[in-house]
Formats: sequence, structure tokens, C-alpha cells
Amino acid sequence: MKTLFLIDPAFFDGHLNGARIPLCLMMLDTLRDGGRVCAQIGPRRVRVSFPSEADTIDASFSGVRLEDAPEECAFDLAVCQKGVPPELPEGVEVTQVALMLNDARGRQAINQFNELLSGRFGFDLFRMLGPLRAIQGNRRDRAQMARFDRVYVQTAPEAAYLRKRFSEAEQKVRIFNNGTVTLRLFEDTVVARPKTPRPRRFLLPVPPASRRVAEYEWFLKRLAAYPKLLEQTTVLLPSAFAGRVPEGFNVASAVPDFQAFLTSFDCVLVPTGHYTGLNNRVLQAALAGCDVIASPQALEGLIPHEQELAAAPHTFAQFRALMETWPEGGTALRSGPRRRT
Repeated sequence: MKTLFLIDPAFFDGHLNGARIPLCLMMLDTLRDGGRVCAQIGPRRVRVSFPSEADTIDASFSGVRLEDAPEECAFDLAVCQKGVPPELPEGVEVTQVALMLNDARGRQAINQFNELLSGRFGFDLFRMLGPLRAIQGNRRDRAQMARFDRVYVQTAPEAAYLRKRFSEAEQKVRIFNNGTVTLRLFEDTVVARPKTPRPRRFLLPVPPASRRVAEYEWFLKRLAAYPKLLEQTTVLLPSAFAGRVPEGFNVASAVPDFQAFLTSFDCVLVPTGHYTGLNNRVLQAALAGCDVIASPQALEGLIPHEQELAAAPHTFAQFRALMETWPEGGTALRSGPRRRT
């Protein structure tokens, strides 16, 4: 299998983020199965390889090797990064063109509208417009179905939503499960934490999407009313979120290696989630040996057992209760397989 990835020019710059993880995993998985991976970065076509000794996604990404390969012109599959026009360079032949969709826009809008009805994050004009945005999102999803031969999504609920609404989706939608692929690639290096008592250290990573700011600000204001939990929580924030964190929280930003950063924490908090980037952070936390307290949406596609999803917190009170009883009271997701000895 020869695969060409159409990615933005800055894809390999800086550090790995949640939006880049699905494509990075697909590259690694293709290479693991004996395929060849190339990337079109602006006018430059390169052959992509990763260090074989890397034992985490971040380490693989930071050690990527790019070798010019202008002679590579025929591919079995071209995979487009979301937001990058699927325009093939002149002279390149491809059997099929695919899109890494991440999230169906229509379903995302419906989920957010349901959050508004539940009162989970208070009044939010953006969520109130959910039905209208769902119509617009479904139109966009249909246009993408018509434009590509394959559409990759990361969870079964995402695939079911598209297949229910678009007849062509039955043939085109494929599931690329980040949880399954990551465990297959890095299962032997899952970190086991020591059992000795340690100070509680919670990490709350805030996603870069500006539309998520209101709900995280709401959640932190509620959490700030509990001084003990406030002192135990560090907020990993993007620049757009600076100044919105209540006093008393520890803050961090610009982390180059998220998985290495996680070694300082024991539990990761994900109070909301409709974005695949958050699902990937949940997965990385579990691989790093952290426990996770997360919403059901953030756990979709990452854990197989319905009883674990049912135990995930649906309200702020449930979320806070899990934090206060952690680790004795259990969490929504345990660290999964342990390092083999």
C-alpha cells in the first residue's frame, strides 16, 4: 500500500497536538503493515519514516524523518487532512482519495444542543443555535461524502450517525479507531504507576478551540469553590485561555511533549468532549499510566465496556464527587494494559 498524505505546511513543525494524532497514527500504522508513506507539504513531496525505537506517539512524531521523493507519483490512496483542499499535484495518480473527518459537524451540533437542554454548562447562545448548525453541518457532511471515496471517522457512534443520514456513507465511511491503533502500536510501553501513596495531582488540559472556552471557564469557576480540589489541579491552557483561569489554580502552557509532561500527574480531567483531539488526550493519559475522569463523550470509542461509560460523570456534582474520592472511589477510565515484564 502506497499512501500519500495531503497535509498543511506546518504539520511537522512544533509538537504533536490532538488534531494531528489521527493522521500520525495512520502513517505509523501504514508503515507497520509494510506500506510506504509519502506526504505532500506544499510543493514538496517527501517520504516519511519514524524512529523504530520510539515508544510513544510524541517520541515518534518528534523523531520523524522526511526525505525528498519527487519521483513518487503513483499511490493507492491519498488521505487529506481536515481543512486542506484535496488537490493532487500535477502528474500524481491516485486510486482513491480519503478524508480524515474526525467529527461529523451535524452530530457535534446536536450533542452541544443536548448539553444546553441538560443545563450542564448553563446558558450558551452557541449551543442554543444547535439545531440550525446541525442543518448546516449535515449539508457540509453530505458535500464531503460526495467529494471523497473514503471518509475516516474515529468512533462507531460517529460512523452510525453518518450512515443513518447519508446513503452513500454505508460504502464510504471507515472507522479508524485511535484507541485500538495506539494500543496495537505502543501496548508494550504502557507505563505502570507505583502503588505507593502520592499527593493528588489532577491535570485539566484545555483544548485550543475558542468555542470551548465558555464551558471550561464555567467548569473552573465551579471547581474553584472547593479549595482542596483547586490546589490539587493544574490547568494546561492555550494562549487564548490566558486570564480566564480563577486564582488559586496552577497553570502551565506550551508543553512540547504532552506524554512526558503527564509523568508529573496521576489523573487527567476531561469534563466535556466532542472533539477528537480530546479523545486522543484521554488515550495518551491512559498510556502514560494516568487515571482519567472524563465525560461519556470524551470516552467514546476508547473503552469497550458499556458499564464504564455508564459510570462516567454526567453532571458537575458527579465529576466533583469522583475527584474527591479518587482513587478509592474509582474513575471513569483506568490505565488499561500494563508494561509487560
